[in-house]
Amino acid sequence: MQHAEKDILNFLVATDELLIDGVLEEGQWHLIEKRYKWILCNLDLELANLKNILYSYIPLIRFTEFTVNQLYTFVWPFRDIIDIKLRNEIADFQNNLKLQLNIILEPRQPKLHFFESSIITPLQAIKIIHRIPKIKQLTLSKIHCELNLLLRGTRDGFTSKVFHKLCDNKGATIVIMKVRTSGEIIGGYNPICWGYQDGPESLIYIDSCRKYLYTNKSFIFSFNPRKNSQNIKFSSAKGNNNPAIKDDLQLGPCFGKQDIHMTDDFNKNGKCTSQSSSFDDIISAKNFSIIEYEVFQVVYKRSDENRWISFMNPKYFKNDKYIGPVY
Repeated sequence: MQHAEKDILNFLVATDELLIDGVLEEGQWHLIEKRYKWILCNLDLELANLKNILYSYIPLIRFTEFTVNQLYTFVWPFRDIIDIKLRNEIADFQNNLKLQLNIILEPRQPKLHFFESSIITPLQAIKIIHRIPKIKQLTLSKIHCELNLLLRGTRDGFTSKVFHKLCDNKGATIVIMKVRTSGEIIGGYNPICWGYQDGPESLIYIDSCRKYLYTNKSFIFSFNPRKNSQNIKFSSAKGNNNPAIKDDLQLGPCFGKQDIHMTDDFNKNGKCTSQSSSFDDIISAKNFSIIEYEVFQVVYKRSDENRWISFMNPKYFKNDKYIGPVY
């Protein structure tokens, strides 16, 4: 490979744009599974040459994405061609997924499959997902995130009744909405659920029949695609005595006390307001209506070797997918 081609490869790896997952799945593992025994039998004579050939590329392998079985079946037999420091970090990482990495590349950004939204792009959705607390640990544990569309305003309606009918008791959700006049995109992440009933009482406070949920894992976001569609502003819940979620059957999806307040008929003028309370003031619209909104269920899909999922309640696992609250 010429020097310029190596630079291009390094650049693609650094920017996480080397999109060859299909080739890897269909080709790499087939070759490794079928040929590694033959290679082992003939490796002694070619070990030095193989190490020289692969020297520049071994550090580019994302060992964080190997399962334990893959690592010890297909990588560890060739450990002698791996630098001793890198080898030790690989072993330490398998025993401690929270290990601070110094040599091994971090896992790729979460990928979305079959994502469809009329408001945001898959790239924007990935940026929002990447803000979910524990998403890095989940990725390292081979637990992947999917977004399941529960509600679309123009398809299902803009009333609080429809919202709670379709979105209550669905676990963690992401709400995305588009402001009518400005085109601003706003929304938030509820890590618990709407219509919350089953869980720690410390998360709930009822005031005048309105239920408030307290968690520092929630966040809101905003951006204006007319200005810069990639510059998304985020604000996490302040915590302390500031509720992150207002969970009221008479209201739509509400964040904070008034940060995002949805009454009924959200697409009508004056039915939505924003006043900073539990989050930073990142939303430009203050008194508005929306032309579209979507609610996505955040689903975590575990692999055969799921690990480090102690915060997940087993009763919410269905067909190897987790659809419960995350707090």
